[in-house]
Amino acid sequence: MAQSNPGLRRPPGYTDPSVQAHKKPTSIPRSQIPPSFQSKRKRRSCCCCCCCTIIILILFLLIIFAIFGTLFYVWFQPKLPTFHLQSIKTPQFNVSVTPDGTYLDASTDVRFETTNPNSKLEFAYDDITVRISYEDDVDLGTAVVPAFTQGRRNITILNFETSTKHLLIDDDMGLRLKNQLHDNNMVVDVEVKTRVGVGIESWKLGMMDVKVVCENVQVKSSGGANPKCKINLLKWINIH
Repeated sequence: MAQSNPGLRRPPGYTDPSVQAHKKPTSIPRSQIPPSFQSKRKRRSCCCCCCCTIIILILFLLIIFAIFGTLFYVWFQPKLPTFHLQSIKTPQFNVSVTPDGTYLDASTDVRFETTNPNSKLEFAYDDITVRISYEDDVDLGTAVVPAFTQGRRNITILNFETSTKHLLIDDDMGLRLKNQLHDNNMVVDVEVKTRVGVGIESWKLGMMDVKVVCENVQVKSSGGANPKCKINLLKWINIH
């Protein structure tokens, strides 16, 4: 009787070729965001937050200033100071024609008035400088009044004395000056410069530049008329 051979044992890891292997589905790799792009996004978001914060802060400050300005105006009802040129005199005015040229000796007295119409505010004036000129070419002198504080509802008279000595001028201009002075129709330009601040009790608010220009002012030995002047504030606001 024939004996059957026992089957051979399969070695470990053996795969039967007759059995189809089942492959595991391959997973789709995820795209990775570059680190440089991530840092740019973070920086961009930080910049947006900073800009929004700054804009909100500016708007808040503007609202605060608007409220403060409204309350200040309602309570104090501020008014600008007024300026008037009262008179201009020439105690001395001499044009000398010599072989060396034409010379001018002149002295001028200017009376200027400034008014504070406010009942709750004072005005603090810096040094006030006045300059008198003829046809923008001949300087008839400059004078300075020291700084002072003007009280409430106050009218202050400022007196300036200017002079020029042995000033060499053009011969034709000297002749015009003599003729106009003789006919009592000589006109000059008066310019006053200063800085004005607002005072509240012991507090003083910021100073602003003020320039008063009076053009074509008629000069008379006994005093002149009250001419119209132009007031310039902050170098760009003109008040006639």
